[in-house]
Amino acid sequence: MRIFLSTATENYIKNATPMKGILNILFKSEHTQTNPYASFMLLNGKSKKVAGEAKKMREAIRKSDLLLAEISLPSLGVGYNICLAQYYQLPIVCLCKKEYKKNIPDFIKNFNGQHIKIIEYTNLDLKNKLKKALILATPKKIRFNMNLGQDANNLLNILSKELKKNK
Repeated sequence: MRIFLSTATENYIKNATPMKGILNILFKSEHTQTNPYASFMLLNGKSKKVAGEAKKMREAIRKSDLLLAEISLPSLGVGYNICLAQYYQLPIVCLCKKEYKKNIPDFIKNFNGQHIKIIEYTNLDLKNKLKKALILATPKKIRFNMNLGQDANNLLNILSKELKKNK
């Protein structure tokens, strides 16, 4: 599953939350982390300014299957990413360290359970709670089997060739 990890830059600088642990859990569970700057921030402890950064971030969120937001520390950027994920109708998992739960914004609390799942954690139970949330958020594959008449099958063949799509 493609997961966009969003967190406050301050998290990387102050090491307020276990971001390295979160990234390690994602990598070990064989999920793809799609935020192009998260790994850079962890290694360097500072942000990386790139031309067209906002467009690249929007595109990375759009192509993701899930937004994983660490919301322990307030951040306008994380709030913006959550709003984009809602716009693109992505499931959102918000992680919040228990001692920071007073920082959870009201707009996230109000949506909890619809498209947003809030998970409070401690350093001891982070791994189990995150793995469980990722399993629950993994999209289920649906396959349709149906019998078509010859006319419908011929029409689908023609359309798929013209539109260069699968039947």
